[in-house]
Amino acid sequence: MPEFSTGFNGLMITFNYPEVGKTSGEILDLIQKDNEITTPALSGLLEITERSVERNLQKLQKHKIVRIGGTHRPASARFS
Repeated sequence: MPEFSTGFNGLMITFNYPEVGKTSGEILDLIQKDNEITTPALSGLLEITERSVERNLQKLQKHKIVRIGGTHRPASARFS
């Protein structure tokens, strides 16, 4: 749940995500750079299997950090 606060610079919204592992963190970084990146592309960039990417994405989905799917690429991931 986001936290809302106000300060000198105006409204601040803070999102507290649970700790994620190294690979999941790298996946999040890549998704933030390209929110339409595919599982095969993540696999190639991280030099891990597509199944490993899928497992990490499932963990991130479980914590509601990423949303999988989209209108253009069914296998894409989006950072929420």
